[in-house]
Amino acid sequence: MSEEKINFYGLGPFYLEYQGKIVDGSNWISKRALYLLMYLLLAKDRKVAAEELVDIFWEESDLEDGKNKLYNTVYLLRRSLAKDGIPRDIIESVSGGYCISSSYEIWTDWNYFEEKTGLLNSKEEPDREEMENLFKLYRGDFFPSLRYEGWTEIQREDLRENYLILIETLSTKLYSAQRYRDTVNYLHRGIEHDPYRENFYLLYIKALVKLGRIAEAINSYKKCEQILKKELDVLPGQELKNEYHKIKL
Repeated sequence: MSEEKINFYGLGPFYLEYQGKIVDGSNWISKRALYLLMYLLLAKDRKVAAEELVDIFWEESDLEDGKNKLYNTVYLLRRSLAKDGIPRDIIESVSGGYCISSSYEIWTDWNYFEEKTGLLNSKEEPDREEMENLFKLYRGDFFPSLRYEGWTEIQREDLRENYLILIETLSTKLYSAQRYRDTVNYLHRGIEHDPYRENFYLLYIKALVKLGRIAEAINSYKKCEQILKKELDVLPGQELKNEYHKIKL
């Protein structure tokens, strides 16, 4: 295997890094070529049949016409890669389809993030510093430019859930370490991503109280109460209510 390594980032706006150069595909002739690369990366451990790619990207075309469009897009993809100094042979033609070449070391932030966050609450759980680095790695939802494409949906939701679990685990550890300001900052991001998680509000309010920010704690409870009532037609759970009444008293 080649020693050359290519890093791909899809947690947030997509880009790749190769030999110190960053390429985001914004100057490529074909956006479809960029999306094809992203699909092949998502399926990088297998051969992807031409028929599958036609179904994904040219579902309105018949098979023969779709394959012609696929061949042209692969040509544009390889040409764009080469123009930006990326080895064009990372896109490998195999019998009846295409795959990402095994001749290069391919690293993706989404696979790394998924692997490491999958260890949360296990014996091999990442330490606090590593969790903080994982938090920084998640710049945004997976492949955001393709949020309306069905083939990205499951991966996006799984990674998003892992991100929220990461915030919960990390915030709990920070609160136990009496790092209340950091606890508030991480949970604030968590609430922005998922404003319906009562456990986020509970720890958030507790950390605010520890910081003496009582008015903020009360307002946070009221915000939670309003969102749950308006969007889900439910009231906060008893534990969160008890914490709120303790603050008022």
